[in-house]
Amino acid sequence: MMLSAASVVMFGMTACGPDWDQMDPPAGGQVYSSLVKLASYTFDEGTAEPVNGRDFTMYAYDGGDFPALAKEVSELENPRATQFLNLNGGYARVLNPVAQARSERVAGSTSQDAVSLVFYVKQNAEHASTFKQTTLFSFQNADGTQQVAMTANGGLVVNGVDGDYSFNTSDEVTTGMLPADDEWHKVAVAIRDQNYFVYVDGEKRIDYTPQTSYKYSQIDMGKVVDFMAVAPYLYIGENSYETVEDKAAEYAWLVDDIDIYRNTITEKEWSYKKDSGGGGETDIEFYAPVYFQSFDGYTGDCTIYGAGSIVYRDQQHGKVFANVATAPRSNYLVMPSDLFTMCSETQEITISFWVNRGTQTAGYFYAPLFSAYAQHNSTENSFPMMVCQTRGLLQVNNAGWSDYTNEQNVKGANVESTEWLDDGKWHLYCATFTPTTAAVYIDGVVMNQWEIDGVGNTAAGLFTDASALQYICLGGNQAWNWADNDAGFWFDDFAIYNHCISTEQMQAIIEDKAPSYLNTFEGGAGDASVFGGGTFGNEGSYYGNVFKNALGGMRTNYLKLPADAISKAATDAEALTIGFWVNRGSQTDGYFYCPLFSAYGQQNTVENTFPMMVCQSRGLLQVNNAGWSDYTPTQNLAGINTESTVWLDDGRWHYYTCVITATTAVVYIDGEVMNQWEIDGVANTAAGLFTNAADLNTICLGGNQAWNWADPDPAFWFDDISIFGKAVTPEEIKTILMAKKYK
Repeated sequence: MMLSAASVVMFGMTACGPDWDQMDPPAGGQVYSSLVKLASYTFDEGTAEPVNGRDFTMYAYDGGDFPALAKEVSELENPRATQFLNLNGGYARVLNPVAQARSERVAGSTSQDAVSLVFYVKQNAEHASTFKQTTLFSFQNADGTQQVAMTANGGLVVNGVDGDYSFNTSDEVTTGMLPADDEWHKVAVAIRDQNYFVYVDGEKRIDYTPQTSYKYSQIDMGKVVDFMAVAPYLYIGENSYETVEDKAAEYAWLVDDIDIYRNTITEKEWSYKKDSGGGGETDIEFYAPVYFQSFDGYTGDCTIYGAGSIVYRDQQHGKVFANVATAPRSNYLVMPSDLFTMCSETQEITISFWVNRGTQTAGYFYAPLFSAYAQHNSTENSFPMMVCQTRGLLQVNNAGWSDYTNEQNVKGANVESTEWLDDGKWHLYCATFTPTTAAVYIDGVVMNQWEIDGVGNTAAGLFTDASALQYICLGGNQAWNWADNDAGFWFDDFAIYNHCISTEQMQAIIEDKAPSYLNTFEGGAGDASVFGGGTFGNEGSYYGNVFKNALGGMRTNYLKLPADAISKAATDAEALTIGFWVNRGSQTDGYFYCPLFSAYGQQNTVENTFPMMVCQSRGLLQVNNAGWSDYTPTQNLAGINTESTVWLDDGRWHYYTCVITATTAVVYIDGEVMNQWEIDGVANTAAGLFTNAADLNTICLGGNQAWNWADPDPAFWFDDISIFGKAVTPEEIKTILMAKKYK
């Protein structure tokens, strides 16, 4: 029951401008498939004019207040740059931009394939238990007798449009779509003529096709989209059929940056960029390298000059380039000559690699890490050149120059040190360049950062004259007449990016090398044991040595990992991640029921009913270890389990990841969610994976279905098995993918 309403012109609101929708075709009865942004409501200050005439009307619930514009305040009591709408115990109504566009542009036509919305939401954690029932938005007719609404639970509620029905509402399934954490979250929704999907912070949380449900087999989603295209009103925070006792409390939430689209949004719209308060965004992109060399396939397209070699170092890094310490210009690795030309268009470059001081315990203060010149080993080679020094400094002299001096350092003084290498451990080195900036990062932390004028001092020649730097070297080749020795360092995973990658991406690269358990198979089985006829073979520069399981039998062919591979990661942890590369190998069919990864309390007994956990090839999971869950369709956020091995059918390599907590589980294929579940943590729980992790001491890759099921061991190939005592993020998975699959 509302007390009153206030019609307002939303000062501080912006839309797409006077030319919005300007690319529409002529009026008529055609069907549109291209994505068009129809309106954008930022709620920010500085725009006095109304939004294309679409003024908001504000309403207050009993006991609540009218929605109002507001700002957040930081710890320093400084207002944030962005402004948002505080619902404040009320709701807002605006003329439906989709209907407005249709009436103005295509009168008489109601056909399109989707209506999409992207917006930011922040809830009040005090009301988290009821927030899942809250309506985020609804499209309604003039008297509210017909509506299409979406709840914070990801539920779709339809009333009076070809019937009354709902999907994924709180009385059917708890999606946990929006965490109760007092944080801003980006929500992207597309309601389509076949289905609807929801992304939260760039991660797919709902993907539901009503036609696949026996309960709603007659629903025509096309009619739902048609209604949204002509309904006169769009409400923010109001559901005409909703019955909630205390709406004023429930609707104490915030909304910002609402974008309305005709047709289906793409990854560009739903991808997540870290917000800076409200819906304001700070771009954080994860980029694939344009060049990558892991050394797992030996030198590949590189050439060893001098006495260096490719050696197996450990399970974490596998094969690496091990240089030899001698006199200048004697030992190094020559890289392909076109590395800098790959970055000419973007005018940004990141040079990244892992480095260990190796056999050299002292005397490397002036040693070069990476360098590029026009020719080989000429002491008269004064330019062109660029060099990354071990002590944290950079130099460029290529159609413009800079020594990156103290005065140009943003901190007023250069840090010159090689202490970061002194511990004899592996470190991630990254150097980034643009024409006017440069930085050196050690393990994701900036060591030096410079800004230059781009005229008297510039690195533009790295890009405009990139082909001049033909002779590119890792680990030495100080080709001037300086007496800087080549260092006996070890190097791994050399990468070139045509962007300046973020510290977040650097941290993701570091996390990939720091699981509780990792086996790259570059040294063969390592601490694992082959059961049956499996072998190890080389699969080229991306994958190097891999485990190739043998075909046939049950509980016959597999790789047995160390007994503590899970307990090292899961004990005292709150999440467990298992990730590996897999290829169907020599098995071309018959692998629908094959286990990918399994763990049991004992080996090879058909009576072994528990403890156990298994990851199936078809995308399902099972846990039975001091608590159990079969991860059923009703627990799946999509309302149905996806069971498929089609992802393996192409005979290519794919990255499989599962992330499990006591109450959630996700299966990713190549970084995309295949299945995602939420369980109650009581009747169904995976807590035993953590409290009783040591009970799972028979851990197998590629087989060992130790129950009395007739699921055969698959003849798959595997690489880089890793187990983390944490929930690996989609961004970290993306980093793993990009290293192996760069183009």
